[in-house]
Amino acid sequence: MKKLFGILMVALSVFSLASCNGENEIDEKGAPTIVINSKDIQLPAKGGESSFLVDSDVDFIVSVSHDWVSVSKDGNRVKVAAEKNSSLQGRYAELSVSNGKDGASIVINQLGYISSDVEFDDISVSYLGQFVELEYEYNDFISASTDAEWIILDNATGAEGARILRVHVGENKTERPRSATIEWTLGLESGSFVVKQRKEMKEYSVNNSWNISYLGADNDIYKVGVAGVSGEYAVTAVPASKLAQGGFSNVAEYLTESDSDIASAIADGEIAVYSGDKTVELSNLSGGENYAVVLGYNSSKSELTGEYNVVTFKVDGADLRTPYEKWLGTWAVQRGSETDTWTITENVKNSSYKIDGIDDIASGLTSGASFPIDAQFDSATGDMIIHVQTGLTTVNINDEPTSLDLYGVIIYNGNETIVTGNYDIVRLKMGKGTATMEGNVLHLSGADGEFPVIGMRHVLMAEEGYYNFNPEYTLFDQTIMQLTKVDGTGTGDDPGTDPGSNKGYAGWLGNWTYSDGTNNFNVSITQKAANSTYNVSGFAQEYVYEAVYDSATGAIEINGTQLLDTGIELSNGAVVNLYLLAVDSEDYIEYGNPDKNYRLVIGKLSSDGKSATFEGDVYDAVYGGQTYHEEIISFGVVGMTEDDKLYTLSSYPHANLPGSLSKASSGVFRKAGSEVYSKKPSKVYAASVRGSEEPFSFSGKYAVRTQYYRRAK
Repeated sequence: MKKLFGILMVALSVFSLASCNGENEIDEKGAPTIVINSKDIQLPAKGGESSFLVDSDVDFIVSVSHDWVSVSKDGNRVKVAAEKNSSLQGRYAELSVSNGKDGASIVINQLGYISSDVEFDDISVSYLGQFVELEYEYNDFISASTDAEWIILDNATGAEGARILRVHVGENKTERPRSATIEWTLGLESGSFVVKQRKEMKEYSVNNSWNISYLGADNDIYKVGVAGVSGEYAVTAVPASKLAQGGFSNVAEYLTESDSDIASAIADGEIAVYSGDKTVELSNLSGGENYAVVLGYNSSKSELTGEYNVVTFKVDGADLRTPYEKWLGTWAVQRGSETDTWTITENVKNSSYKIDGIDDIASGLTSGASFPIDAQFDSATGDMIIHVQTGLTTVNINDEPTSLDLYGVIIYNGNETIVTGNYDIVRLKMGKGTATMEGNVLHLSGADGEFPVIGMRHVLMAEEGYYNFNPEYTLFDQTIMQLTKVDGTGTGDDPGTDPGSNKGYAGWLGNWTYSDGTNNFNVSITQKAANSTYNVSGFAQEYVYEAVYDSATGAIEINGTQLLDTGIELSNGAVVNLYLLAVDSEDYIEYGNPDKNYRLVIGKLSSDGKSATFEGDVYDAVYGGQTYHEEIISFGVVGMTEDDKLYTLSSYPHANLPGSLSKASSGVFRKAGSEVYSKKPSKVYAASVRGSEEPFSFSGKYAVRTQYYRRAK
């Protein structure tokens, strides 16, 4: 019939064209001889039909432009129908009528399906029965069904046209809890949820003949001893906070209300069933006071007996953060001989992060600017994923604009090289206060085999090649450690124990402000070797000192005669090595024995962990065979020639002692200046590239004016 209408329409068109030159013929009064008594018609996506009347003084024919519309004619009434539109797009067809004299047409529109974004959680209802309304937003009603005769389903319209699926659950007069599955369809989507109904509540009573005891904890495993129970039993932990939140005055009230839920958890294997005397291990518990509850159980009836006994215990230091929140905070990550501090903050909650500190970008730009990268959270595994990043900023090198990018590093033809493209670089897997990094495996265009990503690095990408931002990059064969953690609402306590101070090794980690009465230094202390040594930066720009942790006192010590750099050429021709040295109370620079460090600074942490003091040590100096006990009053960078001639550097002011440290409120310390790359990058297609020149001056007893250059290495 659809094709016939189309053929007749074509024939009619030819006839009209031959007889009247394309103009519709009208009656003598000028009125059309055929009229459709309907506006354009809209059909729902699920399919449907509609009809209308046609006024015509003679018989007429009907045609339609697309065959998804079916058309039938009964006298002057025309009916149109369409099956379900499975596309997300709407569709249109033109319906035409003609009586040989005149013609008329309307548009048939069928809506496309849209995503409903509907998802219903399982429902748990009282044994007395319950009426539950589930609201959703869509332009059609949901279709829902169940095999359970004790559940009635229907649809309703709520306020402002909201759609409502109503679930009527009758009273449970059986002796068992029951459940049923509700299957639903809405648009192109479908799903299901479960209705669970408890049986009539029982009264719980304590069985004092059962011997229940708390046996202590071992690595977050909490052990409960159970003896004297005849028959089967189950053991579960109930946080005291859960009772308080539910308004229960005791454990028995909680068990009475939760009887069916606990029985269902046992039936589903979530709670184990035991018999005989046992030591039961509990894990993944909430912090604070908990109740270990032993419950009598009857496997043949799949129900609890109503007998119980309980023992209380306390869970200390439980990590209540969500898997997403566990990544938030600061992390120590090794990059060659350097240790970077990554700061991970929330970007889109429960979805993505910002990571600042990879490759220590801020220290490489004279502006001190930092360009955090994005990372994604995998909710299915709890992992964090770092993807390739491009165009983080533009940096000029020798008047050449370059793009700051982050790529993965592979071994190709025996050489370390970056890989451009669009791919995941690394997946980080959470441990307990630590994380491991698992590089992606790539397939390269034009190369056979698989190429594991072994690390990542920032590069400055130019037209003819790229510059490595730093000579060293982050390798993935390491375990990174969390320094501070954030619980999603604020900064938590630093991890660590209490050997000599309330914070231990971890109490020193973080950003500090050092004041000596004359100068203020922004100081960063990061992990070097866990629970042993630190990297201390900020007293002398890019130079990092080592500090040693004294586990007996909780103090840190900075030793002298640390070699910081070599082969620094001054404008007067002198070549010096840079050392960390001290000045004593007689204004002598104490350079000691280069083969043996001496202690020049002792740092002591306050009881609240928010401040500290730096004090100079007493240095035993030997002159002319006589020993002098000299108090150290300052320390800093000193240049020393091969013949022991010394230069103090005014660009690196000494830190006076004693001085005080205070915890910085937030952020990462920056240097000021224009956006110019200040280090010497190595370029792929050049032997070496000279960086920008930075002015320095040297003052003091051996003062000279000079320009300071770093040698290309």
